[in-house]
Amino acid sequence: YEFYNPTFIARIPDATELFTVFPQPATDVVNINFKNTTNSKYDGCIYDLKGTIIKSFEVNTDRNSVPLTDLPSGNYMISLTHKGKKIAQPLVVAH
Repeated sequence: YEFYNPTFIARIPDATELFTVFPQPATDVVNINFKNTTNSKYDGCIYDLKGTIIKSFEVNTDRNSVPLTDLPSGNYMISLTHKGKKIAQPLVVAH
């Protein structure tokens, strides 16, 4: 993706360049692996496809696990926010 401004052109990174979620589909837990971590705190949310927050969590290391046993099977978005910047990836849960 490219963002155009008359004074500069900046590349907007793809979410998979910042973090990965696996396995896909997930069953009982989803793992979050940061590609370039700085030991920062991230606020995470899982949204349904209507945009409703289903689950909130906090991650602060280079690899984390989020339990999914309380979520029904379906398609979701997993979002991480740090310093006001939010990035999301799709998440499939299959029990």
